[in-house]
Amino acid sequence: MEFFKERNKIRAEYSGYGEVSESLGNRLIAIFDHHGAWAGHDLDHELTLHLGEEDASKIVAFGSYDDVFEAIEILLYLTHKQSPSYFGNKLFPDVARAFALSGSVYFVNDGGEICLRTDEETVKNLEEVKEVLSEDQKAYQTFFDAVGNLFGRKAKPEDIIKNIFVAFEDYLKDKTGGKEFGKAVDILHKSGFTSSQQKSLLEKIYAYRSDAYAVGHAGNTNKPEELDALWFLETVIAQLKFIDRKIKNAKT
Repeated sequence: MEFFKERNKIRAEYSGYGEVSESLGNRLIAIFDHHGAWAGHDLDHELTLHLGEEDASKIVAFGSYDDVFEAIEILLYLTHKQSPSYFGNKLFPDVARAFALSGSVYFVNDGGEICLRTDEETVKNLEEVKEVLSEDQKAYQTFFDAVGNLFGRKAKPEDIIKNIFVAFEDYLKDKTGGKEFGKAVDILHKSGFTSSQQKSLLEKIYAYRSDAYAVGHAGNTNKPEELDALWFLETVIAQLKFIDRKIKNAKT
């Protein structure tokens, strides 16, 4: 069942690469508290053997992200070994939901392994974008809300694309003083930050946002899917990094 925040699309979280966000950590501690007994006494033994600590809460609270993920994999493995039905019906859905609700770039596969939702280069680039957007809190929040919704599958692809674009537009307006996307792109070009080809690419990003079905309006392209939203994200990431470097180089 979806509760108030999920139902009204208010919940927007992001847990990035090499990270266990506070919200994800709290959820994982709750999972150990609720489900740990099903793994039996072997859980304490395996945690101590692999991680040097039997208290799962301490591992989650104070351990590195890889320690935390290994502890969760141990819990999943032992529970599946003890009770496959409990694993499939209770534990696995809760762990999968914890990662999804936290907007994590990681997910749990059917074998109980924690994996990246997309390629490593993309999630590392997202960490760089945190610094790029750090001076514009509005753009930062909108962008990473959209990313969390994408990786957590908590919003429609068209809404994710729309919000990524809104964040990109806010960033460009903040950097150029332009009143809207097109004006900001013109200012970048006239200031020598972009070539004609690069300006054209930025205009095509706007055109896709405007033309994609149910994003700007009912356009000529097909309704976006999750892969389209991921492509749009990667395209905007590349532009954010490029423009940020051009502006910083000009200042130095």
